[in-house]
Amino acid sequence: MDKDALLHYLKRKCTGQRNAASSPALEALFRVRGAALRKAVNTLRCEGHPICSGDEGYYYAETEAEVTATIRQLTSRISKIAVAKNGLVRAAERYTDNGQTSLPI
Repeated sequence: MDKDALLHYLKRKCTGQRNAASSPALEALFRVRGAALRKAVNTLRCEGHPICSGDEGYYYAETEAEVTATIRQLTSRISKIAVAKNGLVRAAERYTDNGQTSLPI
């Protein structure tokens, strides 16, 4: 996906939360799958572009409050992912070889 084309589109047509474009609409417009769109959005964010998202879709931030809301949303997702990861770490411990051979009784 051409991330620069996405950036240009969001800046021109989707500035502010009120002008958000849904993921399905952007996928159709750019003829990409959701994963490619999310990767492009992530790359743009990593480059410092204020690409925000919410229930309405993706948009180019118009205000600091919009950026802050997306930061808050991402922070919440990070916390939930960490909880899931920690659960899997605990589950993996059950598979760890403790150096003892167990014999059937």
